[in-house]
Amino acid sequence: MSHNVYNFQVRSYKRSFKKPLITSQCVLKEREGLIVRLENDLGNVGFGEIAPMPFIGSEFFDAAEAFCSQIDVKITDDFIASIDPKLPCCRFGILSAREMLQPTFIRREFEVAALFSLADENIPFHYQNFTTFKCKIGSSSFEQEKEAFILIYTKLPKDAMIRLDANGALSQDEAKKWLNFLDNLDACNIQFIEQPLAKGQEPLMSELAHNHRTPIALDESVVNDDDLQRILENKWPGWIVIKPCLIGNIDLFRHLRAHCDLPIVYSSVFETAIGVEAALALAAADPKNDHALGFGTIDYFLEDGFNFHHKGPRILSGKMTINDFEKIWNLCKVIK
Repeated sequence: MSHNVYNFQVRSYKRSFKKPLITSQCVLKEREGLIVRLENDLGNVGFGEIAPMPFIGSEFFDAAEAFCSQIDVKITDDFIASIDPKLPCCRFGILSAREMLQPTFIRREFEVAALFSLADENIPFHYQNFTTFKCKIGSSSFEQEKEAFILIYTKLPKDAMIRLDANGALSQDEAKKWLNFLDNLDACNIQFIEQPLAKGQEPLMSELAHNHRTPIALDESVVNDDDLQRILENKWPGWIVIKPCLIGNIDLFRHLRAHCDLPIVYSSVFETAIGVEAALALAAADPKNDHALGFGTIDYFLEDGFNFHHKGPRILSGKMTINDFEKIWNLCKVIK
């Protein structure tokens, strides 16, 4: 391991959603996170984001803040390598800041999946030019959500690809009902149903995947690099959704991805533009990645200066300048 030394700084941010974010696991009104700034002895500066989501398996914000608050002003590569795997967001944020010191940004344009609610009957008008659509399920009964889904399904473009995300909220019986329903739709444009059962029930989801035409994707089951390693060792047969800001060890992820031919979807955790850029950098460097990204979250926040990417059916990696990163840094609260 090299003995590079970096000046370390960290600041916090708090953002407000336009309206509360409701999932099957929680209701969020605000999003908290940390921005890391590293500077090497050449004066090069890198930024990274620590964006915890404890309700799906990362560390809590308070734990991340406490860890960063006690870090020395100067850190080394050895220190970075020693960060506890139980702090995956901290690992990712600090590692991505270090990677930015020697930037190899790839400018690549990606399709984005539109994220919508089953309560939104005007979905085709809200998301013009999108070709992939993702809706949340699991917060009401199967019958209620099925009827709402049918109303929207009939209004979508005939060639639209559709993802349904249960966030692990379904029972085994409900998951079977959804899969039987989706298997029997006339069109075959259901890309997958995402995380129908809770984390820990991967053997049951694998059995369901083998017994149904509709593919299944794991999301909450694959929060960090340890999860990914376990899932691959157990021969998961379907899709995988990766949230880069939660993955932890970037180098280990790249190694695992190089030996994994399963379809992977890169997805957001409602991070600032700094986290988005780091996530897009991973996606851009993945030659096997040709699926719509799960970054239809750009416009979920009030206008606050933390976003530099455009809402729409496509998103571009490598577009931010160092001045853009500095603007976000200057909006953050000093904690160290």
